[in-house]
Amino acid sequence: MMITVALPVWKSKEIAWLYMESLCRMHQPKSEWELLVFEEMHAEQLGQKYFHSYSERLRDVGCVRNEYQTSLKKYPLSQKWIMMANESSINSEVFCLCAADNYYSPYMLIEAEKYIKKADWCIVPKGYFYNFKLDSLMRFDFYSNVGLQMFARTEKVRNFPMEIKNQGVDMWFANLISPNGSKTLIIDSKHWEGILCTDGLNNISTERVEFFKDPAPPFYSTSKKLEDIVPDDIYFKLKELCRKLQLL
Repeated sequence: MMITVALPVWKSKEIAWLYMESLCRMHQPKSEWELLVFEEMHAEQLGQKYFHSYSERLRDVGCVRNEYQTSLKKYPLSQKWIMMANESSINSEVFCLCAADNYYSPYMLIEAEKYIKKADWCIVPKGYFYNFKLDSLMRFDFYSNVGLQMFARTEKVRNFPMEIKNQGVDMWFANLISPNGSKTLIIDSKHWEGILCTDGLNNISTERVEFFKDPAPPFYSTSKKLEDIVPDDIYFKLKELCRKLQLL
């Protein structure tokens, strides 16, 4: 089995380090895995050299391929997923959908390897969100067919239509791969508290900010602190970025 980790990147210069650090700290699965990055050319492009600078650390946790793709054309997120699936290794069985502004559980790859055998679409529905400009944390808990860690059967994704979707992409993806949720597995992972999604650096954040001020389901207030969720060095770097953004 091969696990494909798919990372679409757009204007993530300030935050992509967070995702890459979480990937470098993964507990190694039994299977080999690969990282595919797709980043269009633009003024804030990180570039191939940046992502390849992590290659040695990624190899230490089982990554056998670190592939970077770029394009002059800006693609919708829906098409990026399909393009990366079609560029995955021929023996890829698991397709992990990831985001550059998140810190994932160190058990992500192990859980992807384990649970994809039971369904076409597997999700971990719990985790935390952090907003930089408010310096605020909230808990997310939403038992639906989309989640904070999402895995699919690679062969299914390769056959997706090249539709243009920039809004509701996760739901579109889930409905294509598992119509009516028939082949969806919601993973009640005990490691969900290691998942951190960050807000404040993308367009979606502007819609979510009110939940930080007055949480309502599927967002909940929490007694947890940022330092309870991520390693110390990650915490200090996030707080440094928080201070920088609050000064803008």
